[in-house]
Parts: sequence; structure tokens; C-alpha cells
Amino acid sequence: LVRSLLRVFSGAFNTKNDFGHFEHINRVLGPEDALKAVALTNEYIAKEHGEDGMFVTLVFGTIDTVTGEMLYINSGHEPVMVIGKNGIKQTLKPTGPALGPIMDAKYIMESLQLEKGDILFSYTDGVTEARSESKQFFTRPRLEKTVNQGFDCKAASFLETVKTDLFSFIGNAPQSDDITMMAIKWQG
Repeated sequence: LVRSLLRVFSGAFNTKNDFGHFEHINRVLGPEDALKAVALTNEYIAKEHGEDGMFVTLVFGTIDTVTGEMLYINSGHEPVMVIGKNGIKQTLKPTGPALGPIMDAKYIMESLQLEKGDILFSYTDGVTEARSESKQFFTRPRLEKTVNQGFDCKAASFLETVKTDLFSFIGNAPQSDDITMMAIKWQG
């Protein structure tokens, strides 16, 4: 639902031409499009699902594939980490609340400049809140310790390292929440 709303409200969607074929919108989405899309998505969720207590955290952004400049909105999501050869260089903390609980919430767009070899790492709270067989949480400090080793490898290898540490910690404990991780490496 949220992904569809963001596409529609930002104008990044496909349309059918007179022959029934889909045509892609080939325009550059600007910061105002992203801010509008997030605000309208928030309003929709608050109005249509607020009484159900529904909320969504998200990171919505664009990366200029030529320059490496990233514009982003972090709506109450876990901080995205920018990881370099020596570990965490920066965290992209929330720039607004989660979508849904607050009508007319304000969102801010931030920017950063990626450098060659930087890895953007995003994860759900199911990673930091994963429990071991002895009911201990994995925690953000433990995750940061793992990623602060620094990485000069492909994004897939980076994810495999984090996944190995996480699932070694969990052992045979039952999973209580989704565990989702994403890494993007800027090649420059």
C-alpha cells in the first residue's frame, strides 16, 4: 500500500497508452515531489487507518548516479548507516515521524555526498530486536560493532557478514519479527 501511494503521489508511475502498452514516466523526481509524496501518504494512512493504530517507517530517497549525491527523508525508520573502509562514517537519523500516527506531520529532506566505496546499510528493527536462545536482544551497539570493522567489499559480501553474525547470535531461537537488511555500494 505505502509503496503504491508513494509512486502515485510522487508521479513516478506507469501509464497505459492508447495501444494498451505501459509507458514509463521519464522525468526526474525533485525534492518537492518526494516531500509531497511522503506527506500525502502520511495523511492517507492517518485518515484511513489511524484508528487501527497502523503506522509505517520508511526511508525515501534518490541517489544521483553521476555525482553520488543522495537526497532522503527518514520517516521514523532505524538510522541508515553510511559505512566506509574504516567503519560507520555517518548515520541518517529520522527527519520526521513515522507515517500514520500524526496528522499534518512535517518532514524534512536532508542530503549527503557518497564517496567511492561507501555502503549504505538499512535494516528493520527486527535486526536489532532479534533475540538469542537466552532471550537477549541483538541490539544496535552489537550491530554497530559488526559494521565498524570497516568494509572494502561488495554489498552482498557485507550483508553476508552481518547476516552470519546475526544468525549465529540468534541460534535456534524463534524469530519474533521480520529481519530485513539492504546494502547499496556506491562505486563512484
